[in-house]
Amino acid sequence: MSEQKQAQKQITVSGVVGDTVKYSTTKLGQPYVSFEMAVQEGPRRGAKRTVYYTVNAFRQLAVNASQSIKPGDRLLVTGTAKEVLLWNRGGSIAKHTINAERMGHDLFWGTSEFTRGTENAEESTDKAQA
Repeated sequence: MSEQKQAQKQITVSGVVGDTVKYSTTKLGQPYVSFEMAVQEGPRRGAKRTVYYTVNAFRQLAVNASQSIKPGDRLLVTGTAKEVLLWNRGGSIAKHTINAERMGHDLFWGTSEFTRGTENAEESTDKAQA
Protein backbone atom coordinates (compact mmCIF):
# COMPACT_ATOMS: atom_id res chain seq x y z
CA MET A 1 0.00 0.00 0.00
CA SER A 2 1.50 3.36 -1.01
CA GLU A 3 0.83 6.71 0.62
CA GLN A 4 0.21 10.22 -0.73
CA LYS A 5 0.07 13.14 1.70
CA GLN A 6 -2.28 16.07 1.22
CA ALA A 7 -2.02 19.67 2.38
CA GLN A 8 -2.52 20.52 6.05
CA LYS A 9 -5.11 23.09 7.15
CA GLN A 10 -6.56 24.57 10.33
CA ILE A 11 -10.10 23.35 11.11
CA THR A 12 -12.67 23.26 13.88
CA VAL A 13 -15.05 20.30 13.97
CA SER A 14 -17.89 19.13 16.18
CA GLY A 15 -18.35 15.41 16.64
CA VAL A 16 -18.76 12.36 18.86
CA VAL A 17 -15.86 10.53 20.55
CA GLY A 18 -15.53 6.87 19.56
CA ASP A 19 -15.26 3.87 21.84
CA THR A 20 -11.65 4.26 23.11
CA VAL A 21 -9.58 7.18 24.41
CA LYS A 22 -5.94 6.03 24.44
CA TYR A 23 -3.45 7.78 26.75
CA SER A 24 0.29 7.10 26.62
CA THR A 25 3.67 8.80 26.42
CA THR A 26 6.05 9.32 23.51
CA LYS A 27 9.57 7.87 23.46
CA LEU A 28 10.74 11.21 24.89
CA GLY A 29 8.28 10.99 27.78
CA GLN A 30 5.74 13.53 26.48
CA PRO A 31 2.11 12.61 27.24
CA TYR A 32 -0.29 12.12 24.33
CA VAL A 33 -3.88 11.05 23.85
CA SER A 34 -5.52 9.67 20.72
CA PHE A 35 -9.12 8.86 19.88
CA GLU A 36 -11.50 8.45 16.97
CA MET A 37 -14.21 11.06 16.42
CA ALA A 38 -17.22 10.84 14.09
CA VAL A 39 -18.08 14.14 12.39
CA GLN A 40 -21.18 14.81 10.27
CA GLU A 41 -20.25 16.90 7.23
CA GLY A 42 -22.56 18.42 4.65
CA PRO A 43 -25.22 21.09 4.26
CA ARG A 44 -27.21 22.26 7.27
CA ARG A 45 -30.28 20.57 5.82
CA GLY A 46 -30.03 17.61 3.52
CA ALA A 47 -27.76 14.64 3.03
CA LYS A 48 -24.71 14.44 5.27
CA ARG A 49 -21.81 12.03 5.37
CA THR A 50 -19.90 10.83 8.40
CA VAL A 51 -16.15 11.43 8.36
CA TYR A 52 -14.00 9.67 10.95
CA TYR A 53 -11.01 11.60 12.30
CA THR A 54 -8.18 10.35 14.46
CA VAL A 55 -7.61 13.16 16.98
CA ASN A 56 -4.19 13.45 18.62
CA ALA A 57 -3.26 15.79 21.47
CA PHE A 58 0.05 16.26 23.24
CA ARG A 59 1.52 17.59 26.50
CA GLN A 60 -0.84 19.28 28.99
CA LEU A 61 -3.78 19.14 26.57
CA ALA A 62 -3.35 15.34 26.46
CA VAL A 63 -3.25 15.07 30.26
CA ASN A 64 -6.40 17.20 30.65
CA ALA A 65 -8.20 15.41 27.80
CA SER A 66 -7.43 11.97 29.26
CA GLN A 67 -9.14 13.01 32.51
CA SER A 68 -12.09 14.78 30.86
CA ILE A 69 -13.12 12.91 27.70
CA LYS A 70 -14.97 9.63 27.49
CA PRO A 71 -16.58 7.66 24.65
CA GLY A 72 -19.84 9.19 23.43
CA ASP A 73 -18.92 12.76 24.48
CA ARG A 74 -19.69 15.52 22.00
CA LEU A 75 -16.63 17.71 21.46
CA LEU A 76 -15.40 20.74 19.59
CA VAL A 77 -11.82 20.24 18.36
CA THR A 78 -9.58 22.85 16.73
CA GLY A 79 -6.26 21.93 15.20
CA THR A 80 -4.25 21.05 12.14
CA ALA A 81 -6.02 18.57 9.86
CA LYS A 82 -4.18 16.24 7.54
CA GLU A 83 -5.53 13.78 5.00
CA VAL A 84 -3.39 10.90 3.80
CA LEU A 85 -4.47 8.85 0.80
CA LEU A 86 -3.55 5.17 1.05
CA TRP A 87 -3.43 3.39 -2.30
CA ASN A 88 -3.83 -0.32 -3.01
CA ARG A 89 -5.03 -2.39 -5.95
CA GLY A 90 -8.67 -1.62 -5.13
CA GLY A 91 -8.21 2.17 -5.18
CA SER A 92 -7.57 4.73 -2.48
CA ILE A 93 -8.68 5.18 1.14
CA ALA A 94 -8.49 8.56 2.88
CA LYS A 95 -7.22 8.66 6.48
CA HIS A 96 -8.10 11.89 8.31
CA THR A 97 -6.19 13.14 11.37
CA ILE A 98 -6.29 16.28 13.52
CA ASN A 99 -3.42 17.36 15.75
CA ALA A 100 -5.50 19.21 18.33
CA GLU A 101 -4.50 22.60 19.71
CA ARG A 102 -7.75 23.13 21.65
CA MET A 103 -10.73 20.94 22.53
CA GLY A 104 -13.69 20.93 24.84
CA HIS A 105 -17.22 19.71 25.31
CA ASP A 106 -19.80 21.03 22.81
CA LEU A 107 -22.24 22.87 25.10
CA PHE A 108 -24.95 22.90 22.43
CA TRP A 109 -25.59 19.28 23.45
CA GLY A 110 -25.29 19.46 27.23
CA THR A 111 -23.56 20.97 30.24
CA SER A 112 -20.04 20.63 31.56
CA GLU A 113 -18.11 21.53 34.71
CA PHE A 114 -14.68 23.18 34.50
CA THR A 115 -11.86 22.60 36.97
CA ARG A 116 -8.68 24.63 36.46
CA GLY A 117 -5.54 22.50 36.34
CA THR A 118 -2.79 23.51 38.76
CA GLU A 119 -0.03 23.58 36.10
CA ASN A 120 -2.09 25.79 33.77
CA ALA A 121 -3.06 28.11 36.65
CA GLU A 122 0.60 28.61 37.58
CA GLU A 123 1.54 29.36 33.95
CA SER A 124 -1.29 31.93 33.69
CA THR A 125 -0.19 33.64 36.93
CA ASP A 126 3.46 33.76 35.80
CA LYS A 127 2.51 35.30 32.44
CA ALA A 128 0.20 37.87 34.08
CA GLN A 129 2.99 39.02 36.43
CA ALA A 130 5.59 39.32 33.65
